[in-house]
Amino acid sequence: MFDDHQRVRIFWEKLTKAQKTSILLLFLLILLFPILLWASYQQTKLKSRAGIAPAQEPVTYYKGIKFQNESANQAYLVTPLSPPKPRNNKLSLKNPFTIEAWVKIPKPQSGNYLRDYTLLHLSKPQTPADYGYLYKLSLETQESSGQTRPMFSALRANSYSSINSNYIGVGGSNSVSIPPDTWNHIAVTSYSEGNLCKLRLFIDGILRDSKEQFQENCNISTQDPEQFYIAKPNSGAGGISGYYYPGALDELRVSNTVRYTENFTLPILPFQPDENTIALWHFNEHTRDSSSNHLDLNIIGPVSYVKSVEIVSTPTPTPTPTVTETITPSASPTPTPTYTPTPTPTNIPTPTPTPTSTPTPTPSSNSITLQVSSSPADANEDGTNFNSNSKQVWLGTGYDTTKSYTGLHFKSVSIPKGATILSSHIEVYTTKAPWITMKFLITADNIGNSGVFTSLKRPSSRTLTKAQIQHSSNVKWTANTWVSLNEIKSVIQEVVNRSDWKNGNNLSIILKGNGPKFGRKYVVSFDGNKSLAPKLVITYK
Repeated sequence: MFDDHQRVRIFWEKLTKAQKTSILLLFLLILLFPILLWASYQQTKLKSRAGIAPAQEPVTYYKGIKFQNESANQAYLVTPLSPPKPRNNKLSLKNPFTIEAWVKIPKPQSGNYLRDYTLLHLSKPQTPADYGYLYKLSLETQESSGQTRPMFSALRANSYSSINSNYIGVGGSNSVSIPPDTWNHIAVTSYSEGNLCKLRLFIDGILRDSKEQFQENCNISTQDPEQFYIAKPNSGAGGISGYYYPGALDELRVSNTVRYTENFTLPILPFQPDENTIALWHFNEHTRDSSSNHLDLNIIGPVSYVKSVEIVSTPTPTPTPTVTETITPSASPTPTPTYTPTPTPTNIPTPTPTPTSTPTPTPSSNSITLQVSSSPADANEDGTNFNSNSKQVWLGTGYDTTKSYTGLHFKSVSIPKGATILSSHIEVYTTKAPWITMKFLITADNIGNSGVFTSLKRPSSRTLTKAQIQHSSNVKWTANTWVSLNEIKSVIQEVVNRSDWKNGNNLSIILKGNGPKFGRKYVVSFDGNKSLAPKLVITYK
């Protein structure tokens, strides 16, 4: 044993300094290898929804922020007032916009309390006509049932006599709920089309609630924004409204565009700022804004950073439909062709040519293009709601899936009684590029001389033709183009064959939605631009 130690010592003394350093480093790597392997495994296991922070930040990229508000604490985040107050104007949102985040609310305590936890809000100076905020996203928890209902509300841009009518909101119903102690993704989108305000609430990628309201110059208020708060209830009419949020939060993003229009696959990967990002907070052990607006947040009260592990039960992504160039769907399914065997050719003597008579020419066809020519000539009916003076009219299905109508009235149709209709279709003009499933029946008012639409003479009150064409499409339109709908010659033929039809009478086309809720697209109406109002093209002989 002595000889072995002596040999090792002699061997070590003969080594150069560089050789000794290399051997020591090799032993150090052998010792560190198990630790490095474990750390790599942990980072893979805890895949984050938070973005990779700058180099100077901690390398724990799987964090969310937790507010310690279970007891009497008052922990929250807030944008500073001074010096960058003008920067808070960036968060004073107007249509369109999207607010989204991952949230994890703890299981409610035992009891029968209804607690309104404020997740975020943008404050404003209190007035008698509001609750002291421009918009607010909250989580209402019923302790007895354990249900948590997300709710979003925003102050309208216009003033009304009643404080409650000044707000438009979505969510809060018993059917809209998230489970406790799990990460859930919440997204709210808001946009307007003409005088129609639209709010949508998505939970875990599924559209759970939507609201539409008509108002002049539709938008939400951006007047006098103060500070943006997270986890703190607002102060307004009646004092403090709600409770401090006691849960966790991750990947909060505010955008000046509508990012979701229908069900979508959950965004597990980190958000990256783009041209539409107003603010993006990753909460990777800091509260800095990753967008170019630098809307950093101050921490007030006790908070901690918790693991934000990726959702395991991610729904299977829905394949993205292929956009086709043809945007005119067929009126009916194409029948499967029947196979006909090819006959065997036989030798047939060539017949002696005989003189043929000159055929009698067929009557030439005529084509007319009619256009909606007055405000009440294009109208929408959605349940009990009727509107005929909006700048846009929609095609498809609204909120009421059993009573969604579009009426298009055309004056002075110069077609003789009993004429043969060779072809006919509706043309509409779109200023946007929507992509959503639409289903509706195309029919007509079954009368010889149809009248315009009023609240007393709605599309649903008309007797419809027996001829009805089913429209079903799921294609993306091209913005600023005319779009042709189905062939409807049988519908027009039924009207001009009526005994009370006369050349020059009026005709109304009626579309009855029979698709999913809010499966519709908006087009320009007469009130929006009379030269781009819907058209009816008819070819006859």
